[in-house]
Amino acid sequence: MIRTTFTGRSMGRSLSIQPQSVEHALWRLVWTMVALLILNCLGTAYAADGRNAQSSVSSAPRARVAANYGAVPLSFEPNLGQSDKTVQFLARGSGYSLFLTPGEAVLSLKQENAAENNLDVLRMQLLGANATAAATGLDPQSGVVNYFVGNDPTRWHTGIPTYDKVNYAGIYPRIDLVFYGNQRQLEYDFVVKPGGKPA
Repeated sequence: MIRTTFTGRSMGRSLSIQPQSVEHALWRLVWTMVALLILNCLGTAYAADGRNAQSSVSSAPRARVAANYGAVPLSFEPNLGQSDKTVQFLARGSGYSLFLTPGEAVLSLKQENAAENNLDVLRMQLLGANATAAATGLDPQSGVVNYFVGNDPTRWHTGIPTYDKVNYAGIYPRIDLVFYGNQRQLEYDFVVKPGGKPA
């Protein structure tokens, strides 16, 4: 009797052959090895196809998530002490912070693969704007924001409401400014009331 062990991925079994003749046993061994080699190759190819199919399937949801993330509206929160006192509203996202004051919008961008304090800052100033324009949140969102800073509850800010838009009423005479957008772009509209002069 000849005992042969074949090993490979997913194989580790023994095969016993009862030869009728040595020549017959060798041919049978050769064909068995060829058959097992083919099956092993097919199994490897099938596993590779399965991995490729799985990666293409998993990349499809990733692409959908990325596309949907870009459509998520900005979430504006009123400054209740969680930022500098000149900031009236702020919004945060992946790699950026946006701060709104009556006279300007400040966009702080974190550089990719950079240290925490390495930021690029873009400022959009409104020349001749009303520095006392009242800011109000429009279209409340369902979520709230909480800041738990350290162990001192007096430094915590909880239950801060969030809004889809921020309106600066009377930023110019009879003109309001409304900020809104999504995770990929900030937009704003000047809302001109009757009698307002946009030029």
